[in-house]
Amino acid sequence: MTEPGKEDPYPQKSDRSGYPPKQVMLKIHAVLSEKDRGKRYLLKKTETITWETELPDKLPAPIQKNQKIGTLHAKLNGKELLSCLVTADDKIDRITYKWYVDKVFKDYFH
Repeated sequence: MTEPGKEDPYPQKSDRSGYPPKQVMLKIHAVLSEKDRGKRYLLKKTETITWETELPDKLPAPIQKNQKIGTLHAKLNGKELLSCLVTADDKIDRITYKWYVDKVFKDYFH
């Protein structure tokens, strides 16, 4: 549900195919800088480092390889130690009419 006055970035098109919108699992990666990779932390027994992500639930296609998807944060007792970008590992194209035609021929005639 969108807020009043805001357009839904993932509108559900009403097609008569009966198929749900195509969803794809996206491989992602996060890369720490050389400086951050070299950091070491001495922790008390009561201290913990937690990893928190800022990632959207959905992303509209197309998605380019290495496109920024979100952020990964390392926190020590709630205080941020470092953060890094989370990017897409692969390219995902938008599904088109041609994609559906190719899929039907591949699935049913090959």
